[in-house]
Amino acid sequence: MGADLIVNIECEAKRALGDGDTFQGTITMLRMRKSSSQAMAIAGQLQQAGVGMDVPCINVVVETSEGKREREVSVVDLLAESAPLREHDGACPTCPANITNQPYGCLGYVPYPIGEDAELWLAARVQPEGSLGHKLLCDALRDFGYTGEMFAQWRERGLITAPEPQTVVLRDNEAGVTTVDTNQLFQAVFGVGSLLDPTHCALVLMWLGAVAIDGEVPPEAEVGPLKTLVSLDSPEERRARTDLVLGDRSDSQHVKAMQLMLAYLYEGWVNGVGLLVDA
Repeated sequence: MGADLIVNIECEAKRALGDGDTFQGTITMLRMRKSSSQAMAIAGQLQQAGVGMDVPCINVVVETSEGKREREVSVVDLLAESAPLREHDGACPTCPANITNQPYGCLGYVPYPIGEDAELWLAARVQPEGSLGHKLLCDALRDFGYTGEMFAQWRERGLITAPEPQTVVLRDNEAGVTTVDTNQLFQAVFGVGSLLDPTHCALVLMWLGAVAIDGEVPPEAEVGPLKTLVSLDSPEERRARTDLVLGDRSDSQHVKAMQLMLAYLYEGWVNGVGLLVDA
């Protein structure tokens, strides 16, 4: 279980799976990927238990003309449902949005629960006072009023392990903002709608020092680098003039998930298509 992230790029696979409708194809692709992932996970458990793959083993909720209902499925059923994915993945290796270098690498997810080490890592990425990223974050908190309240509910539901968010002191009197916490940062990614537009993706990256422009994460609150970022019209220009900055490799799966989240934001911006989010 997790929050799904999909670079909203059009492709022949999405058109084929959606009968010409790329958005519907994206939904179908996501559903099939989940069936495939479930099948692989359950197959491993059944193999350890010495049980055949055709044994019904899980209940899934499906939509029908009569509403939602549960049905019992096997690994064989799930693999059959995801089989069309293997018929349309020929262009995936050269797709500019293939982040994981695997079939359908435009799709990723942040698994639940989100660990405390992920929040510590994310909070440490908030840019220091006097930097462009810091100013942009303070402006966004003032203008958009992120409260992070919905993520207090996530904590109650066990989707985030730590009982309280990590808080960072901002000290920005001009914007009237003094702190930001990880609930608010999560809201900016998972809680502002199903499609993050490319500009929003870029701004989140700037807040967290995750994008270098001409080799440098802007250290000062000057408008020059922001103007440069906005002026980059094509994916080719964006890729040539910027770099994704994620810091050191981590052994933590939770931190890796945060790094992957930033990579998906980056590709949503670079490709000019935004990021679909299903949390």
